[in-house]
Amino acid sequence: RVLFLFRGELERHVRGVYSTALQCITNWKHALFNDLDANGIHYDIAFITYETGDLNKTIDLLNPKIIKIIPCISAIDGFNHTVNVIKEEKNNYDRFIILRFDFMYRIPITSWPKWNETGFITVNKDVHWPTQKLYADIVFIIDKEYTETFFASWNYAIEEKSTHYVTQYYYMNDIPFHLMYNGYFHMHINHPLHSLASYEAEPDLNNYILPNEILDVSEWN
Repeated sequence: RVLFLFRGELERHVRGVYSTALQCITNWKHALFNDLDANGIHYDIAFITYETGDLNKTIDLLNPKIIKIIPCISAIDGFNHTVNVIKEEKNNYDRFIILRFDFMYRIPITSWPKWNETGFITVNKDVHWPTQKLYADIVFIIDKEYTETFFASWNYAIEEKSTHYVTQYYYMNDIPFHLMYNGYFHMHINHPLHSLASYEAEPDLNNYILPNEILDVSEWN
C-alpha cells in the first residue's frame, strides 16, 4: 500500500508566475494513479496544504483520504506537518511518497529509476551540490521499515532550516540511500523526471526524450 503525500502550496504565485494543482491532475492520473492501478498497487492520497480558492475543487477531483489544512507559516512548518502524517500512518502503508502540488511527471511511476529498490529514494544532486552538498527536495520515497532514519534526517533538516538537507543527512552519516539520477539537474530546466507547472509544458508520456544533465553548474556555485 502506498500513501501519496502532496505538500505545500496548492496555488502558487512566484515571480509573476501563477500555478495550481488543477494544471497537474490529468498528468498525475496517467503517470501516478492509473499506473499503480494497472500494476495492482493500492494507494491513498493525503493533502497537507493551505486554504486556497482551488482547494475544494482539487479535493473533489482527487478525493484524498487525509486532509490537513495548516496555517501558511513556512516551508519547514509545512513539511513538518507532512512528516507528522507519516508518523501517524507508518503502520498503515508500505511506502510513503512525498510530492509537491506543482510538478508533473515525464514517465509512469513504476518506471521511475530505483522504483523497485527498498529504503529511502530521492531524485538527484541539486545544482548547488559542488559547494553546498544539497540534494533536490521535489520527491521523497520512504519505505515503512526506514521511516525512523527518515525522521532523524528531518530533525537535522529542521536545524539547517531547509528540506534540501534531508538527503544530506544520509550522505554525511554514510547511510545508504537510492538516487534516481547521478547527474546534476535543475528542478525546472529539462529535468528527466518532472516538469514544473506554468514553467514547462505538460509532459507527453508517450514521447519521452531523456534530457541532458547540466555539465556546467558554475552559475549556481
